[in-house]
Amino acid sequence: MKRLRHIVLCLVLPVLCVSWCAGCGKGSYSARMAQALEEARRNNYREVLALASGLAESDPGDPNAWVLKSIAAERSGQAPLALQSALRGAELCPGSFAVQYTAGRLLVQAVPARDREAVTYLERAYALRRDDSRSLSLLTQCLARLNDRRVENYYAILEAIAPAAAKSTEIASSLGVYRMRNGKLREGVALLNNAYRGATGNPLVVLNLARALDRYTTGNTATAVALYRQYLELTRLNPEAAGVRTEIEARVRELTR
Repeated sequence: MKRLRHIVLCLVLPVLCVSWCAGCGKGSYSARMAQALEEARRNNYREVLALASGLAESDPGDPNAWVLKSIAAERSGQAPLALQSALRGAELCPGSFAVQYTAGRLLVQAVPARDREAVTYLERAYALRRDDSRSLSLLTQCLARLNDRRVENYYAILEAIAPAAAKSTEIASSLGVYRMRNGKLREGVALLNNAYRGATGNPLVVLNLARALDRYTTGNTATAVALYRQYLELTRLNPEAAGVRTEIEARVRELTR
């Protein structure tokens, strides 16, 4: 997840720089924005958060300020403030790809994930930038988890514009579960196995495969139990997984009676 956040920052900051430069000449406001961007490059996110908060208050209609505030809060370990800022920015700046995408991404990353809400913002982001694989990838994953039939349409678009992204572990895992839930067992198992082979240390990938084998197939109890136990080991030190771990521990006891 930390790697994802670093990648997102690297992708979003150039967008902010371009947008801000287009509006240079605002005196002290542009100077504060430039300072905030420079502090972000130096990873001084607490300073960025203070500056971005002031910028958002000075000009609530500037999506750059809201995205910067949201990312700074996220990198400072203040997830609720990050999401709150992104949602506020998305409300005030409906025409900004960066803020709509950031709101959708943070809703996906929330604990627990808020996929249904995320879809709204990710669809807005996609409508604003139809060649962006990031919003399409997250949108595909959300719709798959929600068992929404639109997932196949968005997946086809993703395959067309970004074949590598369409083959990602995360896409294969979520789409595999979706297809198994909808009776396409052979296709689903193939996707889930591919995802697992590519990321045996990814707890979500392991859990998706375990649950799919447990719920939608027969004769795979031992494999499902082994995968459940692998998930428990992978999340042993993760407090955010406590609720799911309790559920899985109970299921393992049930399957091994």
